[in-house]
Amino acid sequence: MRTYPALILFLAALCCAPAATKAQTPRWETGALLGGAFYSGDITAASMPYLPETHFAGGLFFRRYFTSRWSVRVSAMFGRLSNSDLNYTTPSWRSERAFSFSTELVEGALLAEWSPWSIEGNTSRIRPYLFAGGGILYYDPRPVFERCKLEDLAEGIAADKLALRSETQFVLPFGGGIRWQAGKRWYLGIEGGVRLPFTDQLDGISSSANSSSNDGYAFGSLLVGVQLGREMVKADVAGKGRLKQKLPDGDGDGVADEDDDCPDQIGLSRFSGCPDADGDGIPDAYDSCPDEPGLATRRGCPVADSDQDGVEDALDLCPDFPGLAAYKGCSSDMDRDGDGVPDYQDRCLNEFGVVILKGCPDSDNDGIADLDDACPLVFGAYANKGCPLALSTEQEVAWITERVILFEEGSAVFADPSILDQIALFLVKNPDYRLVLEGHADPGESGTMRLSQSRADACLRYLEEQGVPATRLRAKGYGASILPSPDASGIIPMNRKVKFILNNRG
Repeated sequence: MRTYPALILFLAALCCAPAATKAQTPRWETGALLGGAFYSGDITAASMPYLPETHFAGGLFFRRYFTSRWSVRVSAMFGRLSNSDLNYTTPSWRSERAFSFSTELVEGALLAEWSPWSIEGNTSRIRPYLFAGGGILYYDPRPVFERCKLEDLAEGIAADKLALRSETQFVLPFGGGIRWQAGKRWYLGIEGGVRLPFTDQLDGISSSANSSSNDGYAFGSLLVGVQLGREMVKADVAGKGRLKQKLPDGDGDGVADEDDDCPDQIGLSRFSGCPDADGDGIPDAYDSCPDEPGLATRRGCPVADSDQDGVEDALDLCPDFPGLAAYKGCSSDMDRDGDGVPDYQDRCLNEFGVVILKGCPDSDNDGIADLDDACPLVFGAYANKGCPLALSTEQEVAWITERVILFEEGSAVFADPSILDQIALFLVKNPDYRLVLEGHADPGESGTMRLSQSRADACLRYLEEQGVPATRLRAKGYGASILPSPDASGIIPMNRKVKFILNNRG
């Protein structure tokens, strides 16, 4: 069986390393290993691996400490091995044999680890360790015999080809490493380990080479680890067995003062020593209702539902009447202010309002609900939040020409006349201006020319009703002949509208 002298000397040095003094480590750790895998077997010269054939290898691990010196590690590793006779110049028969191979491998292992330096209560950042255990190895050898010129190996090659297959094999890993605590919760390290798979088929070459000696492989890697949790391991006290380390704990809740966020209150370890009086899983310091179990989404407060209808009071428009969630806690026909707008649609539940404004009143009749009107008692404009427009004539003209009235598909009935009210007000104040109302339609609507003319006529009639002379108004339908430009996605915006063109013919 092949050995690795340098690694054995390294492990011996770890065993003889002096002990250090005190640090604390959580019970659980996890991390990753990144490095290389190299092989020793029927193609290797003497007992040393051929380092240029080292391939990337990596893996993940979980570690659990049982004492300050002993831990158990579960690891999963993967890598690749290969070598060739042509890598060597001596002995001369290697160039004649010209064997080569490669194999992918996956290894799962359970390892026991021991450190000569106690980790609990230790101030040193450097810590060596040794490991050994058992595992399962999967490998799939792919040997190449075709270049061989030695006829006396033909029988052995035939036997090796016949025996060739992927294998699952017990493996014995052992080795060691050194880690450096780089931060409060994480560390870096280097590690090396030999694997003894107890088989001569790792390279797929046995009968045609040295069948009396098993193959082997090794990993060398850098590692990055992260420590998890707050629970500390047990300390080893020489000659006195294992005792738990005693740390100051002023409130006696089992969480040491140095780790206790509430050192003067008896609390729970999972909340870093802080209490949770109502047991809702939210520490009292973050609980707005510390004496009532509640929800995290409500900062620890319970959901209030006075009428028990399944709609919480904060969202229930009828908190004293058991209704339905679909109607915001009300019934479908409930209308407490009698304005014809059901409560679940009414923006102003306790005020008689206008249907088109969703149940809110409009005291100045400017088409803007008092709720949204900055001047609720003075007729105003959308452009000025319900207050009269304080604009120059040119600004008012620009504002009007930028406005449109939109229509439902196939309809010439508009829902909101507030823009027309502003236009009528402007025309009354400025008798020199004439207005052209341009009606438009979408290409998919039926009778686009007729429909667009009807839309323009409907707006003209409304302006006449507001006192604008018909001689100053002209309605013209354009059907779907003038369409807006497509947007960035190539879609043509809605064209069911009436536009306004003002002309000064004074």
